[in-house]
Amino acid sequence: MFNINNIDKKIIILFSISLFLYFFLTPLLIYFNIIDNYWFKLRILYLSNLYLIKPFYIHQLYEILTILLLILLIFYFSRTYKKIEIQKEDNKNNLFIFNAIIIISILFLLQDIFILLKEYITHYSLYSKRPSRYFLYSIINNRKTYLNLLIIFSTVNFKKNKKLSYLSFILIVMYDILSNSRISSFFLIVLNFFFNADLKKNFLTKIFLLISLLTIVVFYRVYFYQQHFNIIFGDAFDLKISSVIFLNNFLNFTFKTFFYENILFLLRDFFYFNVDYTNFFISDQIPYYSIRGIDSIICYFFVFLIYSIFFFFLIKYFPADFNFLHCLKIYLLICLFRGNFVHNLNFIIKTYLLVIIFSWLIKKIKLLKSRVD
Repeated sequence: MFNINNIDKKIIILFSISLFLYFFLTPLLIYFNIIDNYWFKLRILYLSNLYLIKPFYIHQLYEILTILLLILLIFYFSRTYKKIEIQKEDNKNNLFIFNAIIIISILFLLQDIFILLKEYITHYSLYSKRPSRYFLYSIINNRKTYLNLLIIFSTVNFKKNKKLSYLSFILIVMYDILSNSRISSFFLIVLNFFFNADLKKNFLTKIFLLISLLTIVVFYRVYFYQQHFNIIFGDAFDLKISSVIFLNNFLNFTFKTFFYENILFLLRDFFYFNVDYTNFFISDQIPYYSIRGIDSIICYFFVFLIYSIFFFFLIKYFPADFNFLHCLKIYLLICLFRGNFVHNLNFIIKTYLLVIIFSWLIKKIKLLKSRVD
């Protein structure tokens, strides 16, 4: 398994505390009008109405539960694992697989970038202004598997193929700017900081660089799209709203229904069966927002257990490059705060399976070729 030194462990914990403060403290600041504008007043109205559905103390108890669970998972992720040495031949196979995945992902991403650029040109010629963010999302592929693969593998592969990784980084940032997004750049910066930065040298300089890059990612929409400065805090508040919606919906279901919904989610998420399951994070009266990863674990707890057991089984009996595992772990750590963690764990499992299956196939092909020769 992957190995983490003491500096990495401290940074992981500090990073987690920072995200914790953003996603848990910021909504309180907004709710008590410490951060105030019309945009937030509308969401405060949403949240106030949601709190009327179930007793307020239930929401507070749930918040304590999620915080405790989050702390346990963060410390689990900061554990030090025994490093498993990978044979030289396996490293060569991994390099080929990583490069192949990066190139294929780049081709898919270039297609999206071309579509966005074409739409920008068309929109400017007709309306003399940028197309809206929601319109842009509607014209590109909503499933961004190749984008997430590119973020992970370009990071892991950076020291072995810097030119290809730099090209990937540029395209990822370009895609985020064109699509008025920032989450991909955020993942990219954080993963590279943890994975490729040598924290034993020029520690303070690299911390300053990390803060500077993340500040640019967070604030660029304020400059390019003339958004209000306070909007940068909106993501945390939107996640808080979706969390309250989830709890209100969740408490209306029996354990039997909850277990059944977990089965449906597993069939749809892992096996791609065309079955409908209940979305606990939506409301008829309030727009749909992003979700907190910790809420998705509680929502699909049985699926989370199945995925976790299966993932650690794969790690134990089918070891892969420990740097690759380290990168996957940091990716999952970020997903604890934002996004569907259970779905992302499924993505990580399939990514891991992709690597070990292709590695096995390459070995078999080489073995057959050596026998023929």
